Amino acid sequence: MEYEVLKVYNNNVVLAKQDTEEVILLSKGIGFGKRKGDKLQNDEGIDKVFYGIETQAENLDVYSLKKRKKEIENVIRQIISIAESKIGILNANTAKALIEHIDFAIERLNMGLVIENPFINEIMSLYPDEYEIAEIAAKLIEENLGIAIGEEEKGFITLHLYSAKVNKTVKETMKKTRLYKECIMIIESTYNCKVYLDSSVSKEFLRALRTLMWAAGEHKKMHMPIKHYISLKMGESYKAALKIADLIEKEIGIRFSGDIVSFLAIEIEKLVQLL
Repeated sequence: MEYEVLKVYNNNVVLAKQDTEEVILLSKGIGFGKRKGDKLQNDEGIDKVFYGIETQAENLDVYSLKKRKKEIENVIRQIISIAESKIGILNANTAKALIEHIDFAIERLNMGLVIENPFINEIMSLYPDEYEIAEIAAKLIEENLGIAIGEEEKGFITLHLYSAKVNKTVKETMKKTRLYKECIMIIESTYNCKVYLDSSVSKEFLRALRTLMWAAGEHKKMHMPIKHYISLKMGESYKAALKIADLIEKEIGIRFSGDIVSFLAIEIEKLVQLL
């Protein structure tokens, strides 16, 4: 299916024509470098197509996208200032990345397109300082831009802030966050239980797992003199620890020593005993 560009509102929103019908196309970066008359194909990663858009297109003009961009920039400056006072100096690209993300998020929310964040519970548990700042950011956005972004977007802002703090890409942080979720799923499958990440014991386990991953990644020596005993007396937890270690090595190339696997088994045992 082919679309003809009629008007570029910004990098993420264009007005186009499909046959004789006008539509709004929504996708990150879809308007970048495009001009009236350019062609777009349906396989170019278009997130959303809106039909019967006379009112919506009119609203986009009335709302003044340039004015909104300036308002977003002012809010982001406040968020960056608050973040740096709480978690330290952020990556130099943070402001630009957040401006683009919030601008795109507002467009999606105004058009009724909510992107699910499947890792919101893990994000809240793993990055509590950044999530606290994201909650402040959400209030500033609502007060200054008149839109409630919701928990899903708070999670995405959290990922941006944490990634900027550790100088990693959001994609890298998201991958590791997904990995934590899969580790929890291994424990749930092993014990046929449900691990609720809003509990203090679950948060403690995730912190311990992150510490062990760091130690393994930095090749820190950790000695567990009773690892044979642990493998026998904590059999199910030890099996789960081995599965988690295999997953981590496969996904991000960090190899757990036998001693670190034993420490992880103890943490799993503590977790399931206190569920």
